Order: sequence, then structure tokens, then C-alpha cells
Amino acid sequence: MKRALEFLKPIFEVDPAVHINYFLNLLPPHKIPLWSDASGFEIDSKNPTPGMLGSVFIPPFVKTSQLIWKVTAWKDIVPLLERELVHGDNSHSWSRSDFSPENITICFLELAAAMLTLYEMLLLCIQSKKFFKRFSRKIIIMKIDNQNVCSWINKGRCPFYPWHHLMEVFFLAELALQCQFKAIWVPSAKQFADRITRGELNITYNNQILKATTHSRKAIASLVKHLVHGVDIKLSDYFERFSANKRRRNVKVCSPPSRLPSSGGPSLRLRGECVVKLDLFGDGRFVFPHF
Repeated sequence: MKRALEFLKPIFEVDPAVHINYFLNLLPPHKIPLWSDASGFEIDSKNPTPGMLGSVFIPPFVKTSQLIWKVTAWKDIVPLLERELVHGDNSHSWSRSDFSPENITICFLELAAAMLTLYEMLLLCIQSKKFFKRFSRKIIIMKIDNQNVCSWINKGRCPFYPWHHLMEVFFLAELALQCQFKAIWVPSAKQFADRITRGELNITYNNQILKATTHSRKAIASLVKHLVHGVDIKLSDYFERFSANKRRRNVKVCSPPSRLPSSGGPSLRLRGECVVKLDLFGDGRFVFPHF
């Protein structure tokens, strides 16, 4: 509870404004969904590549470098998690064995795959203004073949520690992009990302053979950091308040208030714009919403 209150406090301090369509729940759906899938560790002839996490986003008429056709083995992520636990604050109530292939269940693998897909999408938004505009103020549909994960994302809550930390990332991404993430369950037979987790690494795109690559280092590192520690709750570093001069179109930067206003105190509603600086990757490159 204390962490939740510390997490929400700076958000209410800056009173982030929202677009009218977001407020009235009238956001249009993004036409092209994000697909994510994971293969379990069961020994089966239909599962030739166990423990793989796949992400797919293939819009038409974009550069091949802007496509998401990526796959990563969970066994390659486990050593990074163990290293993060060793160098952490040692206050965690779970052991390194909780992430091992023998103990992890398919629903957590599916959630990890969805998170990697989300990180790759946010990186596209950072690198390209076109993709930022494409995803902002939209209902972003994620197609997943695990009902537990769909429920967690749609409710914004996960009852399992430490996986509940990842829900904070969805919350901040929605805040920054003025969007809404909606997870839709699809059967495995219709899961487009299923093929990439089962060893089909090549796909034809615009008459070119596109081979799957591993997820970016930033996406994997963010998954590890946020899963172990959660998002940095010092969110005041992510926010700046702006009051705009409409005539000269100048923007004045104002620091956030140091504390919440009292019940009878002055209003802190913004007269101009509120810009959220979301630095989930720790490199100083931000996702900027433009209201």
C-alpha cells in the first residue's frame, strides 16, 4: 500500500490533463494489433523450441527496421535476473530458483512476452514521431492466447509477486501516450506469434525474406529491472508542468509542487499543457505526449 501511494502521489501533484476523447472513453482502436506469445517448457513434439518469447507487429509500408518480429529464449533472460538479484538490495522474498524453467509457469512466460512487445513498441515511439502519433490516443490491442494475462492487463492488476510490478509499466505507458491497452484472447491456432516461438523464424514482407531477431537489449534490460525492482517510484523526475503562452507560443517550465494541496488550498489545475517525461529505459530518452 505504501508503495502504491508513493507511486500515485507525484501523478496527482502535476494533475495531468487528458484529451477529451480519452476522458469520454471514445478512443479509436489501432487497426493493427500487437501479437505476443510464449512456448512452455513441456516436452512435446508440437513444442520444438520450449521457453521462447515472441513479439510481432507488422504494419504495411514501413522500413524493415521498424517491424517487430523478434524472439528471445527465457533461458537467456534468467542469468540477467539472477545477476540483478545478486546486486540488488537483498530484500526480496523470492529466490533465484523462482525464475528457473522448472518452476516458472506458462502464464508468467506469456506476461514476459507481452512486456517485451510493449517495450519494443515504446522504443518505436521514442525513435519515430510517426509511430508516436500512430499509437497515441488509440486503443492498442494486444492479442494473447492466455486468459490469465489478458485479465491482468485489462484489470491493471496481477496478484502474484513480483510480477505485479509490470502492471506499473502499462499504467505509465497509458499515461504518456494517452492510450488504452486492451488484451484480447485468441486461440493458439489463430495466434500469429505462435509460429515464431516454434522455430519459424522467416517471414515474407514486401517480397523480402525477413528473419527474426532477438529483442533489443533495452527491452530485455527493462524487463529485468522492472520485474525485480518495479518502476522507480520517484516519478517526480518524469513530470514537468508547462504553462503555454498562446500568443507567442512560448512554453514556460514550472517545477512540480513539493506537496499535495490541502483541501482548502489553491487549485493546481493546469492552464496550459502537462507533458509527461517517461524514461522507462534509463537512458534519458523520453516518450513525450503532446496533448
